[in-house]
Amino acid sequence: MSDDLRARLGTAAVLAPGDPAPPGKVRQLLVVFERFSADNAGRVVLEADWTVGSGNPPRPGATHHERVEENAGSTQGGSVAAAMSRALGLLADAIAQRL
Repeated sequence: MSDDLRARLGTAAVLAPGDPAPPGKVRQLLVVFERFSADNAGRVVLEADWTVGSGNPPRPGATHHERVEENAGSTQGGSVAAAMSRALGLLADAIAQRL
């Protein structure tokens, strides 16, 4: 998720878990994955709630809900993994557009 957001927002704008926080104001993104699975037809479904908080400790803002569906084309592991990667990218697109 961090890599996908960095690709959309820039490496200076996104810290990965464990990165040291820079001085000054920082916002924290919280993503809660409610569902991230593939079914017997090879359809990947990702449902997540996310919010951006600020302050120390972070005070959450409005919660957003995203649902992403991707067709893996098969139930083979590599196809499903690729569809899951695309679904994460679509989630990152949605988050980046709102930030």
